[in-house]
Amino acid sequence: TFLTSMTPTSSWATPTVFDATITPTPTTTAPTILSIPAQCSDTVPTTRHVYVNQFDDILSGGNLTSLSPRAQSLLDYAASNSVTTLLLYDLYTILANVSGKESLFYFMTVGKQNGLSFVATGENAWVFQTRFRDFCSGYFSGVECFEAFNLEFEFWIESNVGPGSYYCTTYLEADSYPCNEEG
Repeated sequence: TFLTSMTPTSSWATPTVFDATITPTPTTTAPTILSIPAQCSDTVPTTRHVYVNQFDDILSGGNLTSLSPRAQSLLDYAASNSVTTLLLYDLYTILANVSGKESLFYFMTVGKQNGLSFVATGENAWVFQTRFRDFCSGYFSGVECFEAFNLEFEFWIESNVGPGSYYCTTYLEADSYPCNEEG
């Protein structure tokens, strides 16, 4: 499937789901320690986020005026399952050409019209500073493009950081870090 995980999350702006009161603890010799009591309820979270892997394949076949069947299926899934935010992977390849940009713009426009928000996921500053920023300023002119940027380095997956792996040769070795989960 094209969905790698689906996790309902609570919103900080929704006190019925999670209410944190920060109370300073007085102390004379040590720095102030904050006590954060949490109150949880059985209320259904108001936001649902889905990580969308292989988004470049899902978007493939769409353009500035139509969605690919898989992209339409993803939007239908989001609507029928009360998903509020899609976290999109593989944007660096989509935003490498005009047809990808046009397909993404149309997909996001249709999604936003139906109440969805979007998070751009990438693995380095370059992709955020160039492709994501250029796309947003070129296609959304003054209108919010992505709700957030998610910088992700999958260090917890040993096969991604081990000797000879992508992260090892691209990032870790270049900065003299060991090619393992601690690097």
